[in-house]
Amino acid sequence: MDLTKTNPTIDQTAFPNTPSFAFWTSSAFPNTNSSPSSPDASSPAATGPPKYWGDFSLGDQGSMGANMYNRVRCVRGARCYPTSRFVVLSGGLVSDTLTNLVWQQQASTTTMTWAAAQTYCSSAGLGFRLPIVKELLSIVDFAVAGPAINQTAFPNTPAEVFWTSSPYAGSSGYAWLGSFNYGGAESADVSNSYRVRCVR
Repeated sequence: MDLTKTNPTIDQTAFPNTPSFAFWTSSAFPNTNSSPSSPDASSPAATGPPKYWGDFSLGDQGSMGANMYNRVRCVRGARCYPTSRFVVLSGGLVSDTLTNLVWQQQASTTTMTWAAAQTYCSSAGLGFRLPIVKELLSIVDFAVAGPAINQTAFPNTPAEVFWTSSPYAGSSGYAWLGSFNYGGAESADVSNSYRVRCVR
């Protein structure tokens, strides 16, 4: 997904004729007792174990019953997100050996607006900044819920949404969030207050 674009949220040179529609993933929704969210109310009833989808309309993500209808794009090669990739460093930091990013181990203790979140990270020193949405989603663990993250590397993470530095292309005055409740991304008005985890 290219979340700087809309309708479709993808590089149309590399992937021409991609429809602005939801596409299936192989990832199972971690809590089958929760109601899945569907982008298409006209689809058949949401039954069966829910699976994650990604929507190439505005870039939203969610889940729905596995018997519902979505588009598909296949992939091959080794899975690109191994589980044993985080190294806890001294000073409350976590190194991700997959992306070479270094994260604050603990999230902010308070919520704040989007502008305040950017100031919060830049004020942390040592090159820290607010992550872009793809960076924040790279530490989401879609196989677990509440919180959807490696809790050994990132203990005490609240099952909430966190700000990213990525503006929402679908509407000015909105920015992307990464969800550590059940995973996925969503958008919100930049005046709202949410948690923050900085990266460098």
